[in-house]
Amino acid sequence: MRMAKILKRAGKWYSDLKLLPATIIVESYLAKATKFSPTYSGAFHALAQFAHRQYKNMSESEALSTLESQLATYRRDLQAMKAVQWPGKPPQDFRARMHKLEQQIIQDRAEVKIMREQCSVYVRTAVDNYMQALATSDQHDLDVYSLCSLWLSTAHDDKLNHIVLKRLHHVPPRKFICLTNQLTARLGCELDKDHDLFKRTLYAVVQYVLVNHPHHILYNLIALSNGDVTGYLKDEYSITDDLDESVKARIATVGKLLDDFKVKHPLLYEQYQIVTEAYIEASYRPLALRKNVSSYPLTGFKIAKLRNLEGVPVATAHIPLNVGPVRVDGIPFPPYIHRFLPDCMIPGGVNQPKAINCIGSNGIIYKQLVKGNDDLRQDAGLMHVFQVADQLLAKHEATRTRQLSMRTYKVIPLAPQAGLLEWVDNTRPLFSVLSDLHGQWSRVDGVKQLLHTEARMKLGSVQHARAHDKIRVFKDEILPVFRPVFHNWFLAQDTAEEWFNKRLAFTRSLAVTSIVGYIVGLGDRHPSNILFDERTATLIHIDLGISFDAGSLLPIPEVVPFRLTQNLVDAMGPSGVEGVFRRCCEETLRVLRLESHVLYTILEVFKYDPLHNWTDPQKMARAQAEQAGPTGAGSGDSGRQTRAKTPSQPATDEEAVTNKEAERALAGVRRKLGHRDSVECQVSELIQEATSKENLAVLFQGWQPYF
Repeated sequence: MRMAKILKRAGKWYSDLKLLPATIIVESYLAKATKFSPTYSGAFHALAQFAHRQYKNMSESEALSTLESQLATYRRDLQAMKAVQWPGKPPQDFRARMHKLEQQIIQDRAEVKIMREQCSVYVRTAVDNYMQALATSDQHDLDVYSLCSLWLSTAHDDKLNHIVLKRLHHVPPRKFICLTNQLTARLGCELDKDHDLFKRTLYAVVQYVLVNHPHHILYNLIALSNGDVTGYLKDEYSITDDLDESVKARIATVGKLLDDFKVKHPLLYEQYQIVTEAYIEASYRPLALRKNVSSYPLTGFKIAKLRNLEGVPVATAHIPLNVGPVRVDGIPFPPYIHRFLPDCMIPGGVNQPKAINCIGSNGIIYKQLVKGNDDLRQDAGLMHVFQVADQLLAKHEATRTRQLSMRTYKVIPLAPQAGLLEWVDNTRPLFSVLSDLHGQWSRVDGVKQLLHTEARMKLGSVQHARAHDKIRVFKDEILPVFRPVFHNWFLAQDTAEEWFNKRLAFTRSLAVTSIVGYIVGLGDRHPSNILFDERTATLIHIDLGISFDAGSLLPIPEVVPFRLTQNLVDAMGPSGVEGVFRRCCEETLRVLRLESHVLYTILEVFKYDPLHNWTDPQKMARAQAEQAGPTGAGSGDSGRQTRAKTPSQPATDEEAVTNKEAERALAGVRRKLGHRDSVECQVSELIQEATSKENLAVLFQGWQPYF
C-alpha cells in the first residue's frame, strides 16, 4: 500500500502542476497505484477524480465545441453546393471547392470522433474507479453522486452500462439509497426508450437496493406506482387514464419491480400497500370543521384501524442504513407501527392537513402531518438537497469546527397530490414567536409601538402604489414605531452561558439556511414558513413549493435573496450581520461552491419528471393569496379502483417546454455557484440586497418585512 500511496501522490502533483500529459499520469502513476494495492480506496478515488476532470475539461472545451460547430457548417455548405443544378458539367473551380469541403469534413469528423472516443474512455475510467472506491471502503461515499452524474449523463454508452453491471454487486447497496430519487426518476423516461441495456442496468440497480433495503425505498416506489392516483373516494382510489406516455411507462416499470418484490415478500408488500392506502385516504378525506374545535375523531378512517404492522417501520422514524431488523433490550428496532391515536388535529390550511399520531412498537408517539391536494415531490427533492448540504458541511473542517448544519425533516410523497411529513417537535412558527414578543414589548424606549396587524394594514394600504410611496410608508411610518425585539427572547434565558450559546446557534443556523435557501432559490419565506426551535434556537424551513427563483414570478415579485429582516439581525446582537453571521455565510457558500457537482446531481432529478411544474400556477397563486388575510398566518391490492377523468397531463410538446424550464432553473443554481466574484464579495452583495429597506418595502404585505 505504501507504493500505491506514493504513486497516487506523485500523480496528483504532476496533475496539479500540469507537468505531464494526462495519458502518462494515468498509465504511469494513478492506474499503477490501483494495481499495487487493489484494496486501497484512495487510489481508485484519485484515478476516478482525475478521469472525471479530464472528461469534463475535454467535453466542455472550446476546441471541441468549435470543431463540432465548424463541422455542422461545412455539412450545410456541402448540401447547398450539391443542391445547385448546372445545365452541364459544374465548373472546375466549383468541383475543386466541393472536393476540398468534402476532405475538410472527413478530417474534422475524424478529429471529433477521436475527441469523443477519448471522452468516453475517461467516463468509463471514472465510473469504474468510483465504483471500486465505493466497494473497498466507506471513506469516499460521496463519490456515489459523481458516479450517478456521469452514468446518467452518458447513459446510452453500452460499454459504460456493462461496467456498472459488472461492479454493481461489489458495492454495498446502502450506498445507492441516497440516489433513490435520481435513479427512479429515469425509470420509463422517454429519452431512454431505444436503449435497452441502460434500462436493464437501471432496473438492476434499483432492484438491488429494493431487495436489500426495502424500508428505505418502498414508499418511493409505491408513490411512483400511484402516479395515476388523483384522489380517494368511497374506499377506493380515483385514477386517471389521461397521462403522458412516459408516466405510463414509469408506472409499468415500477409495477414490474414491485411485482417481483411481492413474489418474495408478499406479507411485507401487502402491509406497505395497506399503510399507504390508509395515509392517502386520510390525506384526501374531508372533515366537517367546527368553530373553536381543533381535535377531530378519526372515526371510520382506515388509519385508525391499523394494528401491529410488524413489517412496516414508523414512516417518520430514523432508520439507519446498515441496520436490519433486530431487538434491542427486547424492543424491536427499527420501531414498527403499533397503532394510531383515534384523534387528529387540523393545524390550518385550505386543504385540511391533518396532524396524526403514530405509536411505535417502542412506545414513542411519532407526530405526523398528512396532506392531500398538495404536491410534496418538490419538497422531498429540496429536503434531499438540505440533507446533502448538511453532509457536506460536516465533511469540511472549516464548517465542521463551527458546527454549521442544516435542520431537516422527513417528507414522503405517496401520490402526485398526497403524502406525509415528519412533525418537528419543540418548534413554533417564527410569526408566533415574534408576534408574542411584540405584544409583550408594546413600548420601546418610551415610544408606543405599532401592533403587527397595524403595521400590516399600513403596508397593505400602499400595496398597489408606486415604489417610492411604499418605501416612504415603510421607512417613515412603520419602522420608527415597530422596533426589533427578538433579542429579548435570548436575554430571557436562565444563564449567561445559555444566552450566549443560543444566540451563537441561532446566528449559525440563520447563516446556513440563508445561503442554502439562496442557492436553490427558495421563496415565500414569510414568518409562518420558518419554524423556530425554542430548545436549540435553530431555524427549520417548511413549505418549499416556491423555489428555483419562482418567487420573482409571483404577482408581487420577491426581490430579496433570503429573509434577513430587522428582528433576525437584532437577535444576533450588537454586531448584527458582521462577525459570526458573515463568516458562516462565507464558509457555507465556499463549501457549496467546492461541492457544486454533488448538488447538480441531486437537482437534475427534476429534469426527468414530466409532471413536475416549475411554476405551478396553483402554488404561485396560493403563495400570496393565503397571506392576504388579516393574520398572515399503481395502487394497492386492498380496495377497489375507480377511474375518473381529470384534466390531461402535459403532452409531448409541453414536455419539451418543461425540460426548458428545468434547464433554466438549474442554470440559475449553476450561475450562483459559479459566481465569478470572490465568496466574500458575493456574500456582501447578498447581505446588502436582503437588508435593503428599499427592497423590503416593495415586498408583498403577507411577507411581513417589518418583522
